[in-house]
Amino acid sequence: MKNQSFASIVKESVQYQQTQNFLGKGNAHVLWKGHVGSSIAFSAATFVQTNPQTNLFILSDKEEAAYFFNDLENLVSEPISVVFFPASYKVPYQFEEIDNANVVARAEVLDKIASHKKTCIVTYPEAVFEKVPTRKNMDSLTMKIEVGQTYAIQFINELLLEFHFDSVDFVYEPGQFAIRGGIIDVYSYANEVPYRIEFFGDEVESIRTFDPASQLSLKEFKFFNILPNVQNELLSEGLTDIFSFLGKDTCIWLNDYERLRSVVDAEFEKASKIFSEKKFVLTPTPPNQLYVDALQLEKALDASATIEWGLHSKWKNSEIIAFNFLPQTSFNKNFEMLRTDLLEKNKENYQCFLFCF
Repeated sequence: MKNQSFASIVKESVQYQQTQNFLGKGNAHVLWKGHVGSSIAFSAATFVQTNPQTNLFILSDKEEAAYFFNDLENLVSEPISVVFFPASYKVPYQFEEIDNANVVARAEVLDKIASHKKTCIVTYPEAVFEKVPTRKNMDSLTMKIEVGQTYAIQFINELLLEFHFDSVDFVYEPGQFAIRGGIIDVYSYANEVPYRIEFFGDEVESIRTFDPASQLSLKEFKFFNILPNVQNELLSEGLTDIFSFLGKDTCIWLNDYERLRSVVDAEFEKASKIFSEKKFVLTPTPPNQLYVDALQLEKALDASATIEWGLHSKWKNSEIIAFNFLPQTSFNKNFEMLRTDLLEKNKENYQCFLFCF
């Protein structure tokens, strides 16, 4: 049976209707009780499919977030995008140890949100701790290239250098570009693969992605956005927390507020200590401009619509909605035990679903 059929059953539940009613009142706080295992992913997937706002899921740590992301990605269908929002680095102010793949992932998420695409974002405390560029700065640092439009190649060359892209013979990682006659290859930080722009004079004739190893084309596009490394380029510019970037029409999902707050608090203390030691060649940006502290976190969550699914709620006035999920039997590859269990459930008039991801 398809996920949509299972979702229709969830939508008809009293708990689903109660959640809809409570969140419809504004910045309400809801506590879901009684979820076990992946049941939260199924319930959440059904909810986000039928609600227009952006959804931000904050899990306890990176590993738990990765598992939840895998479940949600398999359950939520187009046109909703399910994306993973990682941290850029492990230690505050150690920018030389930034994970390039994570920078690309963060930029890609911000680009999708700025493009007003309906998005489900899965993340964890260390990623929320880092501030992001404001919408205004994102717009000023994003250049849209469209097929049929005219651009001076020299102008694009100067712009890419201004964005701190490296001019190379062949691109192979984000932050590089190459110009060969009427062809410009750009590996933007907002994309997982590089783009090739072909010109006829000053007019863009075609845009397509390609494999940097084989140079073979992958897919054609009508346009794409060039975005620099927002983690490096904006350290002295205006930054904001991820909650402000997402805007008011966002539902925030939490499974452990206390851990989220403690991690953010510990990371901010660590950043403040490193900053106070002043072992830098150049004076860095103060931690309150680069990172989120516990007070900012609490203020942002208080002003947002939230759904928690832990044992306790941060808010005393949370609307408690009880679910009746039970843990699945541990079959341990014993298919005879699975068969027996399914037959017993059928006798008890249960409707059984098997999901393989």
